Amino acid sequence: MMNRFLPALLLALILVTPTLRAQLSGDPLLTVDIIPESSTIAPGKPFTVAVKMKHIEHGHSYWKNPGGPGQATKITWTLPAGFTVGEPQWPTPTKGLAAGFVGYLYEGETVPLVTITPPATVKTGDKIALEALIKGLVCVESCTPVKVKPQASVTVAESAGAPDAATKALFEKARQALPIAPKGWTVSAEKTGKDYAIRLKPGSGANTKITKAFFFSSALDFPDHDIDPEKPQELKKVGEDWLLSLPPDADNPPKEALTGVLKADEGWLVAEPGMQGFEVKLPITEGKASASAAPAAGGAPITNGLGTATLLLFAFIGGLILNVMPCVFPVLGIKILGFVQQAGEDRRKIVLHGLAYTLGVLVCFWALALFVIVLGKGWGAQLQSPLFVLCLCYFFMAFGLNMAGVFEVGTSAVGVGQELQSKGGLEGSFFSGLLATVVATPCSAPFLAPALTWAISLPAVMALVVFTVIGLGLSSPYLLLSLSPGLVKLLPRPGAWMESFKQGMSFLLFGTSGYMLWVLGGMVSGDHLLQILFGLVLVAMACWIYGRWNLPHKAASIRRRALLFSLAALAGGLYLGWPPDTAGELKWQEWSPETVQKLRDEGKPVYIDFTARWCATCQSNHRVYKAEALKGLFRKYSVVMLKADWTNEDPRIKQALETEYLDAAIPVNVLYIPGVKEYYKLPKILTVSNVSEALKKLGKT
Repeated sequence: MMNRFLPALLLALILVTPTLRAQLSGDPLLTVDIIPESSTIAPGKPFTVAVKMKHIEHGHSYWKNPGGPGQATKITWTLPAGFTVGEPQWPTPTKGLAAGFVGYLYEGETVPLVTITPPATVKTGDKIALEALIKGLVCVESCTPVKVKPQASVTVAESAGAPDAATKALFEKARQALPIAPKGWTVSAEKTGKDYAIRLKPGSGANTKITKAFFFSSALDFPDHDIDPEKPQELKKVGEDWLLSLPPDADNPPKEALTGVLKADEGWLVAEPGMQGFEVKLPITEGKASASAAPAAGGAPITNGLGTATLLLFAFIGGLILNVMPCVFPVLGIKILGFVQQAGEDRRKIVLHGLAYTLGVLVCFWALALFVIVLGKGWGAQLQSPLFVLCLCYFFMAFGLNMAGVFEVGTSAVGVGQELQSKGGLEGSFFSGLLATVVATPCSAPFLAPALTWAISLPAVMALVVFTVIGLGLSSPYLLLSLSPGLVKLLPRPGAWMESFKQGMSFLLFGTSGYMLWVLGGMVSGDHLLQILFGLVLVAMACWIYGRWNLPHKAASIRRRALLFSLAALAGGLYLGWPPDTAGELKWQEWSPETVQKLRDEGKPVYIDFTARWCATCQSNHRVYKAEALKGLFRKYSVVMLKADWTNEDPRIKQALETEYLDAAIPVNVLYIPGVKEYYKLPKILTVSNVSEALKKLGKT
């Protein structure tokens, strides 16, 4: 009976266990091939190899963090002396179930890439053996440790050769599967209490139709996760942002940063739907914390490194200084004397009037805070929107000119302030504070506008605190004078000094406008920044026209024309500065002789533009790159575009121009064609026609 039972048991195991069946039948669990991008390499020049791993049907291996129970796949190299190897570039993994646990997996065919650098002393003609040891775990229904030793070889030549069609296709597909640094999105990490989340702010080219996302943490290995892989990660839309909730590990929550790969099945970018993974390292900060390299840290509160207490102190001082503005100061003493007249000699009633006035001020500031909170939720990525920052830049410039006296807004504020004293009772004092805040706003731009910009990036509660503190700063003199009305006699007399003070405050706004312009410089191209500067001039001209001719004593026809011309100049400034859509723009890389040589060794077509901001012909030439037909040719032939910017003195550019390209003056534009030793030099004046003609030469090689 035992003799019949054992064969039956063995047959059952073979039928139900694909892993065992594969081993008994001789089918490997994992086949691995090393495929160099080129069969020839150059001394001292890095080259890339693909480690092509093919799993048995229904089998999988693991990412560098396996997620659940599992084992990360390791690659160890055996190379000749002097060769160095970079870390493997692993494709974006998939999330799946393995033995009931969530795992971070690879299935089917996966191709990590590895960069190897030979020594400069390697001899031409030598054949170099490349040997690797791949150790990992391959699982079907059960898991089996695997060890594979693939081999390949390359030959040393004067320069690296171009890959054949099949190899080129393999590497293109492999590179598309790699996670990249975030682009089109601003990614940030935030912690609120015990909850963690990743905030995603869409930018130019972002695919805003994503429905699923997952964060693969690479910080720690099983079982010591920082993010619990077993719990769901919920993606939801909050205003213009997406928020991905991350359930922390109960025993080992995240520390300072989240490191790993962020994946969207639909792809992060409209133009690259196959690009699913972002490789990120996100510093964790309370509230909103930017992790993008983009300028002006996205959703992070703009604190400039200052502590919250210091910023709140500045908010209080800003509110206090509002009392010195010409719209407010003349009625300060008058209002306190009005309190005294209404209350008689009853000190308690005088204080109550001061408190009622303070409450009116605070209610007005709370309404403004509510507006800021709603605006912050509505705009979402406003501080990373070039258009929003442009509007702030123009706004600060216009109000700075207002403060400097170029034009006037709110000239009736003093009259309104004087009418406030006619109201009686505590209600009158309350509405006095309310209306006094409203009429003070035209004079408060140097302080309220920056506060608005800062508070818009804060959580709702913090924004409310900021505006409460500003309101307390504005109302504090009224409270103090209510307690000691005799101090009114010590106030300085209103006079010309107030106007000088107001004009001096305008430079705060000009400085803020300059700061916003600097932020814009990191968001737009140098060419467009020049247009923004001209637009800023038109905004200033609009303010000057309005202030020069739209005056009460001017004829109605003159005032109408002034208003029309000022609006036209303002519209022209907005038109010039309006950020362009950069989704389809060509991508430039920074030029260096080493980069050119590396790309040529890799057999890639290279286009170089030697340019400078001070070169008018260069700026004119740049218009041709906006032509859709030309963009199509650059993409069709996979041309790598390098920009050599000579705006600042650079000896390398000067040497390259004089010795390699025999030209001491820019613009110089050259094209390197793979397989052709000499470069092709384009005419000084570029047109769509002559650039297209040059690029079409690539189709003949």
